[in-house]
Amino acid sequence: MAPSTANPDSSLSSKVPDDRLQELETRLTFQEHMIEELNDALSRQQLLISDMETTVRVLLERTRQIIDDDASTVHETDEKPPHY
Repeated sequence: MAPSTANPDSSLSSKVPDDRLQELETRLTFQEHMIEELNDALSRQQLLISDMETTVRVLLERTRQIIDDDASTVHETDEKPPHY
């Protein structure tokens, strides 16, 4: 009878799933971290966009007021001299 020897493939086969599991866990952790970072960035951008929308509305209203005031104000240069 041949002496019983451990199958070298059995230790390798048990190690491969462990390495693979560790790699998958590492990837999952990385992806979860990236999702959190992207979510934070998206939240900051949304706040910035909201602030910009408010600024644009205020500037648009001011521009309209200036145009309206300018249209209703008669400028001295627009008046005809009294001798006409």
